[in-house]
Amino acid sequence: MQEQDGNKQFNISERLEDLRREHEALRWEGTFRDYFELVAQNPRIAQLSHARVNDMVHAAGIERLNEGTQREVVSYNFFAPELFGIEEPIAKIVEYFKSAAQRLEVRKRILLLMGPVGGGKSTIVNMLKRGMEDWTKTDGGAVYAIKDCPMHEEPLHLIPHKLRAEIEKHYGIYIEGDLCPQCRYALERTYGGRHEDVKVHRVIFSEKERVGIGTFSPSDPKSQDITELTGSIDLSTIGEVGVESDPRAYRFDGELNIANRGLMEFVEMLKVDEKFLYSLLTLSQEQSIKTGRFAIAIRDCTFDVEGPAMIRKHFSRRPGFTPVDVLVVLALLLLALAFLAPAVSRVREAAARTHSTNNLKQMALAVHSHNDTYKLLPPVVGEFARKTGTVHFFMLPFIEQGPLCNSGTNAVWDNDVWSKRVEVYLDPRDASAPPGAVFKGWLATTNYPANAMVFTDGKHNLVTAMPDGTSNTLMFGQRYQMCNGTPTAWAYPSLFTWAPMIAYDNHALFQISPSQDECDPTRAQALGSVLLIAMGDGSARAVNPRLSAQTWYYLCDPADGNPLGPDFQ
Repeated sequence: MQEQDGNKQFNISERLEDLRREHEALRWEGTFRDYFELVAQNPRIAQLSHARVNDMVHAAGIERLNEGTQREVVSYNFFAPELFGIEEPIAKIVEYFKSAAQRLEVRKRILLLMGPVGGGKSTIVNMLKRGMEDWTKTDGGAVYAIKDCPMHEEPLHLIPHKLRAEIEKHYGIYIEGDLCPQCRYALERTYGGRHEDVKVHRVIFSEKERVGIGTFSPSDPKSQDITELTGSIDLSTIGEVGVESDPRAYRFDGELNIANRGLMEFVEMLKVDEKFLYSLLTLSQEQSIKTGRFAIAIRDCTFDVEGPAMIRKHFSRRPGFTPVDVLVVLALLLLALAFLAPAVSRVREAAARTHSTNNLKQMALAVHSHNDTYKLLPPVVGEFARKTGTVHFFMLPFIEQGPLCNSGTNAVWDNDVWSKRVEVYLDPRDASAPPGAVFKGWLATTNYPANAMVFTDGKHNLVTAMPDGTSNTLMFGQRYQMCNGTPTAWAYPSLFTWAPMIAYDNHALFQISPSQDECDPTRAQALGSVLLIAMGDGSARAVNPRLSAQTWYYLCDPADGNPLGPDFQ
């Protein structure tokens, strides 16, 4: 059948054949051995779902509105065709994905979209879902899964935990998660424990075909069951397999199961029964769901479209209290206040430590991004890419501070860049900080000095700069912003004690919360009971306060050839 359209002829048979060829071109099937070779050449194939969404949005490009002014806003071309005038909320959503893509703690949060009717909430979610369907058809967004797995399992989960650190060291491939029960069963029974022979194929996300995109809408709370999210036992197979705990007796067809590795939308989430919210809390914090028989790992992005009226209604659903109940509660509260002060202090300290750990991790990942872009590490101080500055200055574009870096046209002192406070470079616990975290109104300070033995002359990459291995080498430590009258200035571009560096000419052990009189500005200082550091592999951790001076030296020296002592573990 043909139809005339102007001067062009439309042939329905030819177009259908073209579509079939396009669909066939997307097919790929091989063994796990074949898949691992693909990932070794391009580790981004195995990225987590937040990173996949982040790449999809940024691949469409960005534009800067009101550039150079205080009202400068980033506009993302991905959303531009259907949304206008809400650039700032969209930028916050993209920032969530970008931070989550770096495996920061924000990825454990559920993204709640809240606003008035017609505010664009549903449009944003639909664009992300349709976008993922198209993105997984491209080379940059290709997704591969274990064949016949109902949860479209990441094939790298086949790699035993004992080998994962070694693989990350040699290939830079990060592996997170475990096999679902059905894949574990197939590995042992179908493939005889031979991981390399497991079949892998490419999958295309599709909401209609229930692959990688799930949607959950609340209904009558009396009839709606949690199994709509988590799957359920298939009673018809129990007679065949024998027991309910056999993975073959379980139907992995819940919305969370099919949305694994992709997107999950919850419509009017706060309408649902509280038992659903408990499951979501477990999911967001532990990346797993409890089915009663199994703990199933889930790696997904969760969305919710919610209105303010619904939130008010949800929080108004609380049982009544009698006067006696109120008096008893007040008495218990008064009794508890005497014991709460130390606990509150510990909670605040833990929160501040988590905040600082996230800062260090973000900085370490920024260095990795710098290395990916330039194939080199920046110098601790000096010239790089025709600019003069510090490692902290050269990292700015990779911590969402590109405009500030651009202001330093030729050097970090241009346009007074070195006086600008950068929140990621600050630990909120530091009592030594100068007013506004700026020394004498001239130099902005930091709590995270770089290891001068790693960031040398800007002529080495991650591998050559750390021959001992990235997981054995310190990248960033901690230091007081003001130590015995000496500032730690993130932008001071000279090899002097004011520069943001440690282990330059003094490799002595770090200090634990020293007084200002005892503070040594050439050494690292813990701001609490333990020192926080970032390692070359992008991880952040606390250091044993009883760490030996020898292990500390091995940790700082990237090429001493010595293993770290047992006191570091």
